[in-house]
This record gives sequence, structure tokens and C-alpha cells, in this order.
Amino acid sequence: MDLGIEIKEQGKSYSVNYENASGWSRSLSRLVEDEVVFSMRDARELLKKGDVVIYEVYNLWKTLPKIRELSEKTGINCDVTVLNHGIISTSGSGELFFTYGHRHEKCYSEIYSLLAGEAFLVSYEEDRKRTTMTHMEEGDEVLISPTSIHRLYCGRKGAVVVGLVPKEAGHNYEAVKGRGVPYAVFLKEGQYEYPKNPKFKDVELELSDASKGRTLEYFFETPDEVKNLLGMKSL
Repeated sequence: MDLGIEIKEQGKSYSVNYENASGWSRSLSRLVEDEVVFSMRDARELLKKGDVVIYEVYNLWKTLPKIRELSEKTGINCDVTVLNHGIISTSGSGELFFTYGHRHEKCYSEIYSLLAGEAFLVSYEEDRKRTTMTHMEEGDEVLISPTSIHRLYCGRKGAVVVGLVPKEAGHNYEAVKGRGVPYAVFLKEGQYEYPKNPKFKDVELELSDASKGRTLEYFFETPDEVKNLLGMKSL
């Protein structure tokens, strides 16, 4: 399985190189502006040292011919998220870098596959008042519920994650804006902690580990199986 990209390790983070890259980035200042950070005070203190890029998203389905052709055929977008390693604090302990988070506008699932590094997928089901925190290591994948609000956190290293999602799913960022998610991932003295966001009440937390998967291979070999996983044939 060749995505046509090159992943390079840079300290505790990663970079991705490929020709004709098309994508976008999100910085700490934007996360602070939209109040999706757990501790706004820590974030503002860190910003005094200068803004920093938290993560970048590369739209492989727009620029890589093989993936663009497959995307047009299946209706599935293939993106790569490069989530840098870092802590939103000046003390060296606190909330780890994360992606903004979103809910889908239409009832489709999404699949995340971790190509490099370490990450946590936070998935919040509002109706069930439950948050699932799934730890991911290289080679792991997670099938994300079509109704969940979800976001990625880095671990002790950054993360390179491939996402497969129907083009029609849509991204609702307003579901996260001004409040974040019910539980965050902190790193304190080398240990993970999962503090509860006071903006949410009566939300339970469940910790889990992801499993190895081959869905990314299936996307190239038997894409109809992936469409079924994402719920595309039932709608």
C-alpha cells in the first residue's frame, strides 16, 4: 500500500512530503480564539512566546492522481493529518496538542488509521452522555461512530493519521466551538491524565485501545467493503 507520501521523523513530531501538496494548517491562536482549549489561561501564556502550528491536513484526494481517481469513483475522501507533539502550557505539563474536532453533518462513519507516532481518539456521543478515549499506536485504526463528536490528541509523540470519510459527510465545527470536548488528554510527569471539562455534566468516560486494521489496504483493493463500513450503501 503506497500513498505516495514520505514521512520524516523530526524529534517528537513528523513531517510529510509529497509533490503538489494541497492542504491547510491550524494554529494555537485559532484554537484559543474559538475557545476549544481546556485551560485558556495556559494557552494564552504559551501564546505570549509566539504562535505555533498544531496540525496540518493534506488532501490526498485532490492532488495524488491514483487517490483522486479512486475518490471520484467511490465518493470517499482520503486525507492525512499531521498532528505535532506539544503541550499547551509553559510548565511542561498540561493538555497535549489536539485537532479542533467536529461532528459530521450527515450520518456517515469515518475511519482513522495511524501511520506513525501515537495518538488518542476522543469520541463523544451526546445522546448517550459517554466519551470514549481510544489509544492508538502505529498500525492501529478506529471506526468512528457517525453520530459522535470526535477529535485527535497526540501522545508522547506526534501522529500521522489517514482519514477515510464520505465526501458528503460534512464537518460541523460549531459542535465543538466555545466548549471543546468533555474530556482532555494531559501529560504530567510522563503520565497520561484525562481531566473532565467543567462545561459538560454527567458524561462518563471509557478508556479503550485500538486494534490493528487493514482498511486502508481495502480502500485500494476492495473499496466496496470500505463503503459498507462507512455506511454509504445504507443511505
